[in-house]
Amino acid sequence: KNIVATIQDEQNKIIRAKINSPLIVQGVAGSGKTTIALHRIAYLIYNYEKEFKPEEFMIIAPTKFFLNYISNILPDLGVNNVKQCTFEDFAYDVIGKKLKISDSNEKLVIIVNKEFDDINKGKIDIMIKEAKYKSSIKFKKIVDDYLLQIENNYIPKNDFYFKDYEIMSYNNINKLFKETYKMYNYNDRIKEIEKNLISELKKKSLLIIDDIRKKRSKELQNLTGENRIKVFDKYEKIIKLLEKDYKKIVKQYLNQISKKDCIQYYKEFIDGYLQNSDEVMIYLKKNTSNNLQKNEISFEDLAPIMYIQYKIFGIKEKCKIKHVVVDEAQDYGEFQFDILKQIKERIPNTPIVLHGASTVIPELVNMCNEYGGNIPGAKGVPDEILHEASISGVSKINVDTDLRLAMTAGIRKVFVEDPSAFDPRKYLIPARELVKETVSHKMKDVFGSANKA
Repeated sequence: KNIVATIQDEQNKIIRAKINSPLIVQGVAGSGKTTIALHRIAYLIYNYEKEFKPEEFMIIAPTKFFLNYISNILPDLGVNNVKQCTFEDFAYDVIGKKLKISDSNEKLVIIVNKEFDDINKGKIDIMIKEAKYKSSIKFKKIVDDYLLQIENNYIPKNDFYFKDYEIMSYNNINKLFKETYKMYNYNDRIKEIEKNLISELKKKSLLIIDDIRKKRSKELQNLTGENRIKVFDKYEKIIKLLEKDYKKIVKQYLNQISKKDCIQYYKEFIDGYLQNSDEVMIYLKKNTSNNLQKNEISFEDLAPIMYIQYKIFGIKEKCKIKHVVVDEAQDYGEFQFDILKQIKERIPNTPIVLHGASTVIPELVNMCNEYGGNIPGAKGVPDEILHEASISGVSKINVDTDLRLAMTAGIRKVFVEDPSAFDPRKYLIPARELVKETVSHKMKDVFGSANKA
């Protein structure tokens, strides 16, 4: 109730905004952006109760501590059963098992202190490049090439026969796999092919049984006694199998398909498919292979492993959600955004929200520093990644930091150029114009949301 009483008009508009409309949210740290997002979930569940269930919402938070905060607020809003997890937890659900992840905080400490570590500076630079590369679309494209190789060799390269009778040729089965059912993951394609093979076997079974009986009669003509019984029983067993157990016959053929899980495929990808093309790739292959041998992965490995799982095996029902809120979006790379795109395509009409997704525009940082500020090494999510996110199904991107930088830069410039300025009605004018320019740039050049309200 205390929070509701303090909700401002701008915050209320965010809460009640159209469900698929991209939004730009401005608010300083501690201004309640996350709390407003939770109120929006409550609003959507209440007003779209036929379209949404609480368990179809998911909040991805950076830490367990943050999740504890959320879990205390949602019940007070009358919302229960909303899925709350870290990106790692969501990855475990998609992959189907819990993996040992190396300590990312330890890696962060090493990277932050690299300026004071002359001995290991070169190694740390390679470590940073490896993490960036694994999170890139370029790396995802190499995974796609690997998956295409798997697809081309997935179906056993032999025709489907029952005894001496061809049921379906390899070419026709492979066409079903690569063309007819290409909209499905590999596992679901095989399920559809299994239905086709069973159906085809049933169609041909009567003719096959009739032919088998003719062969049996011919072979029995000159036999007597025990030999006759053995031959009769041999053919009868084949006939009964064909009459009653189509699935078993088809399974025997499909069991030729290699049985691997997503981790085994990823190991094969790292050890056998990736090429040692440069020093980053050499380090990536060696480091990742060593970790996998210890049954350990890095945070950056989660996206490619999730992607392999999604493409080959699909995702479980509990991973299918209709609304996603992502906090601290700057912690994720292009590959993670692409996973969000896959979720969007898999489940239509799924709004995805990114919090903490400012670019931290270098020109604005430089302007702040030029006019007396001290903001060293500030970085955010590049505009090209945000553009990719906006066309990949993300419906709400929070870029508060960029707007605060614009406001601060504008004010600092006025104070340095005119130390006598004291009237906020005047010195805020250039700052507001800079904010407008930043918003216009985001809407026109990054999000493509201009004139779409």
